[in-house]
Amino acid sequence: MYDHLEPYGIIMKIDRQPLPEIGDDIVKRDHEFWSRYSDRLVGNWITYDTPVKEICDFVTRVYEHHDYTGFKGDRKFVRDDQAQKSFSKLRSSIGGVYSWRLSRARTPADQQRMLKEADFAFRQAFAFCPYSPEAVFRYTTLLASYGGSTTPR
Repeated sequence: MYDHLEPYGIIMKIDRQPLPEIGDDIVKRDHEFWSRYSDRLVGNWITYDTPVKEICDFVTRVYEHHDYTGFKGDRKFVRDDQAQKSFSKLRSSIGGVYSWRLSRARTPADQQRMLKEADFAFRQAFAFCPYSPEAVFRYTTLLASYGGSTTPR
């Protein structure tokens, strides 16, 4: 079913025909949507270049120590386990589509694009719910597959 799925806001659209690839327009729309949506939840500070250590430091500071210094998201969100799990699941699922596409990319450019978006999606999913086994497993699997780098081997 993965080849029929297209990121579409917080959910995915199921296309009747398989998509040969997820085009730049879809990737851009998805990236912009989730950047804006993330602003409402934890703030819009995660980018392609945000180090994983910075996300881990955020998780420790906000979720573990309840230190909201500089926090630009919604404090109600970080106190709502069900919301955290739900939005992390939604974002991680979209990351899973990018990851699946990555493993089947036909060109190095498409492979790089899918890797970049899968990495971004999993970073957000982890920041939304750092105790989500799915988000952690999927992201660490992606990192292990590519040696912790966002450049394909």
